Amino acid sequence: MNKRGKFLAFVAFAAIIVLFLTGCASVFHAVNVRVDDRNNLTTVRPGGTLQLRASGRDIVWTVSSTSDGSGRVDSGTYVANGMLIVAPTETSLVLHVTATSSRDGFSSVLQVRVVTVTGITVTPADLVVVIGRTLQFRSQVNGTNHPDQIVNWSVSSNENNTGAVTPGTSINANGLLTVAANESSPILYVTSTSVVDSEKSSTVPITVAVPTISHITVNSDSQSVRAGETLQFRSVVTGNYEPDTAVTWRVGTNAFGSGAVTPGTSIDANGLLTIANNESLSNLFVVATSVMDPTKSASVSVSVIIPIITNITISPVNHIAEAGTIVQMNATVWGVNNPSTAITWRVSSNAAGTGAVAPGTNINTNGQLSISAAETSRVLYVFATSVFDPTKMESVIVIVIPDSEL
Repeated sequence: MNKRGKFLAFVAFAAIIVLFLTGCASVFHAVNVRVDDRNNLTTVRPGGTLQLRASGRDIVWTVSSTSDGSGRVDSGTYVANGMLIVAPTETSLVLHVTATSSRDGFSSVLQVRVVTVTGITVTPADLVVVIGRTLQFRSQVNGTNHPDQIVNWSVSSNENNTGAVTPGTSINANGLLTVAANESSPILYVTSTSVVDSEKSSTVPITVAVPTISHITVNSDSQSVRAGETLQFRSVVTGNYEPDTAVTWRVGTNAFGSGAVTPGTSIDANGLLTIANNESLSNLFVVATSVMDPTKSASVSVSVIIPIITNITISPVNHIAEAGTIVQMNATVWGVNNPSTAITWRVSSNAAGTGAVAPGTNINTNGQLSISAAETSRVLYVFATSVFDPTKMESVIVIVIPDSEL
């Protein structure tokens, strides 16, 4: 390489070294100022303080009312060990705090607004919160130079903000008050305190209300129901402060809901009353009792319409049929209160209903009697029994003529 080439190479290498050292200096010796506060506020009140931190070596702090560092500030406004101390008489709206490294000359400037808090408005005020529920609060920090709206919330059982509350009663950082279901204090005090000026706060009293039940009513679409059917009941719970409307249901023979009813008669958790097919009581009572306050209840009487079957008739009567044929039997159910006409059928070779018949001889659910060609019984007994009242039954005979006698 000639002399010119060597010279150019040396210049390039030197430039690289300079850039490297400059970069290192900016990385390892740069100054950065920040606020050492969990709320990261860059505001301070006259007479207040603000803790600052600066990266870098051998930091020298200065404070000015102008960005060029030449602005005058009150004699009581200065920085000591990174703590900005503002004089109570400071009139500057903005302070420019500079941290300079005396070792390498790097510096950084942080602007700090000087604000004044005159008061705090809390909404809502003088309200009621229901025990076991929540209530959202909001605050407005008033003052000069647009003070920060960040506040600390607290709840107490006295105006001094020192009274204990029941575990479970609390207010979070967003002003949401939660009242424990067993809160014993009749009044709670919610306080909002300015983070910028902890001497400025506002407290509002909140009445803790306990829901009460004054009345329960029970109703349905009808006050009567047929045996074997259902009837839907509904309850209406009224009171103060939106009480719990849940009720428990029961059915009995008196207005207290006691007294045994026929098995199968019951009322479920939703107020649906079911009457047993064989319910013999003509009057029942449905009772709704408050879950929140078991001393509050209401009852209503229900008339049970009990169908009665008087007798059953079957046709044809004393019918003559050939073996191997089909005979249609019909049953009529008689009674009061429109009893069910459902029938069960059976066929037998004796009057007791227990006699065997030839294979192929049977009667279906529609009363269709099939007589087997091999049927040997000269007389068949057909029985019709009420499904609703199995004690009601009727029978007729069918005379069978064997194929051999035709």
